[in-house]
Amino acid sequence: MSIQSLSQSLQIQRIIVWGLRTVFNNSYHFIHGGFFLTLKKLQVPVIWVDDLPDNSQVIRSGDFVIAVNVFMKYLPIVKGAKYCLHNAEDEFVNRLDLQECVRLQVLNRDCFPTEEQKKLGVNPLLVGAANYDSSINTLYQSWGAPLLANEFYKPMRLEYKKSEYFVGTIWDNDLGQGNSQVIPVYKSELLRRGIRFLHVQGAPEKMNPLYVRHAAVGASIVGNWQRLVGYTPCRLFKAVSFGRVGLINSVATSLGYPWAICNENIPDLIDYALGLSASQTEDLVRHQQKFVAQETYEQKISNMLQVLLFNQLK
Repeated sequence: MSIQSLSQSLQIQRIIVWGLRTVFNNSYHFIHGGFFLTLKKLQVPVIWVDDLPDNSQVIRSGDFVIAVNVFMKYLPIVKGAKYCLHNAEDEFVNRLDLQECVRLQVLNRDCFPTEEQKKLGVNPLLVGAANYDSSINTLYQSWGAPLLANEFYKPMRLEYKKSEYFVGTIWDNDLGQGNSQVIPVYKSELLRRGIRFLHVQGAPEKMNPLYVRHAAVGASIVGNWQRLVGYTPCRLFKAVSFGRVGLINSVATSLGYPWAICNENIPDLIDYALGLSASQTEDLVRHQQKFVAQETYEQKISNMLQVLLFNQLK
């Protein structure tokens, strides 16, 4: 079902993307921007606001709110509104009925649905790699591609390209969940092949396709923690939607996305990409795009609403 049809069934009048409208140095800003721009293109009534006290008056009955824990300090609970909350505290979620809220977590190797789980409950109605655990009211799915499926770029391969534009954050934390320990390996291996690694920072979102399409390899490089748990960044889906081969240094990604080229040996991953002919690239990208069409932000929002409707009709 379309977002419009699901919204009508749920009596949702508009969608509120809560938080990070003007917080540009946080990756959630771009995720929320993906939700917002997708809905605008689909002509679905939508508002994007910052997590500020004055905006608590914006939410009203009939709204569907998408929010993340680190930017929902001032998010109110409004009777008649519905919520999809990423990493939200139990204290907040427990004040809402099952029909009013669904938790959201990023898909990883521990929660990829089994073939049996795919047949249960709402899962047959979900699009793409997604899994709903009714015991904890949690929808598991990755972030997605910001383009609509009909906006995907044509496959592209540039021979003899000597620059690798990396669009995204290079980071780490105390738990070692980032990629800053692995990126130097990628950078070094590219240099051995005569390719410069260039980290793109602060560029407008509309420039991302240009950088990705003109990168020598365009691989999604994840850190060791992300690789082990099977966290798949939206960079993989974006690359394919921008017409590049979907490459990642995580074998666990293949559990949910078997169409991706997965190799944890970074030199081999680079050589595979550089060794593809123009015709091989075109065939592979078009094959991958058929699957990434199910991993757009349009489908992610549709899955959220599908779970809410399923629980409402139980």
